[in-house]
Amino acid sequence: MALVGKRVLKVAGLIVTAIVALAAAGAGGWAWYTTTYHSRLVRSLEKAGYQEHRVSVDHVKLNVGVSEPRDGSPIVLIHGQASGWRQYGYALRDLSKDRQVYAIDVPGHGKSDRLESYRAVEVADVLSRYIETIGQPVVLSGHSSGGQLAALIAARHPELVSFLVLEDPPLFATELPEARNTWNYQDLAVSTHEFLSSGETDWQAYQWRSQKMWQYFGDSAQGFIGDGLAYHSRHPGAPIALWTMPPEMNEAQVYIMDYDPAFGDAFFTGLWNEGFDQEATLAAIQAPVTYIHCQARYDGEVLQAAASDEDAARAMDSLPAGAVKVEADSGHNFHVEKRKEFVEILLAGVG
Repeated sequence: MALVGKRVLKVAGLIVTAIVALAAAGAGGWAWYTTTYHSRLVRSLEKAGYQEHRVSVDHVKLNVGVSEPRDGSPIVLIHGQASGWRQYGYALRDLSKDRQVYAIDVPGHGKSDRLESYRAVEVADVLSRYIETIGQPVVLSGHSSGGQLAALIAARHPELVSFLVLEDPPLFATELPEARNTWNYQDLAVSTHEFLSSGETDWQAYQWRSQKMWQYFGDSAQGFIGDGLAYHSRHPGAPIALWTMPPEMNEAQVYIMDYDPAFGDAFFTGLWNEGFDQEATLAAIQAPVTYIHCQARYDGEVLQAAASDEDAARAMDSLPAGAVKVEADSGHNFHVEKRKEFVEILLAGVG
């Protein structure tokens, strides 16, 4: 859900310092590597056979990255908040070698339509109607808030899902008032709410300067903020990309461009949770399920992770008997940090 892997937030300033030192030794190579990461990923996925399709589902247009047809159960991927289908990175290439993959831009993200409101149950219904068009049960995996959507789809439409992977979803952590002590709420939810109330129109600039992560950059924060805003002024309509930033941070800005702030505001107001009984949803899942819980970290009382250990235990208690739990030695983006393991988990569930 967050724009940067939560495990690096406390050391963000040290990372950037190290990058600057490396850049001093080989500025051209590093600058090329970090500022072209996303474009190189796009080319790699095209070579792997991925094509984007815009499809209409009940008057909502969804953008879907689809790989070449393969035998066996297809795989459907639902990304997390403030992200996009390509954020699954090179796991997409690996998965497409064995199965056809459908990676969806969630409404309010990428090239998919924006909705009038963002209740999880309503977003899940839109996605489920698309999955129906695939014509056979799928291996379904959702990351972060996409995991909540995947759980809803599996619970409400069991005939669509043959195997379910919940990749570090914020189960119960999005519920107010608990949510107010989470990083996602204090960062993205607050900034989207304040932006929509501010009268400002430049979401990219507002988001760049209001990121909570800057608190870990010390005295250098204002310099990076200024550099990003200057880049934005020189390149309107393009994602902010700084050679002094790691590729993950530059890639995050690609997705911020097309992100609907109203999606984040739904987490601030609690709209996302309306009609979404998370315990009952998990209990209603019929498909075999693997739940991946990544490291829970805190800064004081603020949860810098998707779910606390207590939330994870509650999730397992709610899931049907036989659910498998993976305790991951990983930050929030398990599919990037532990790509091989992620691919193995999904392929273990294909028919």
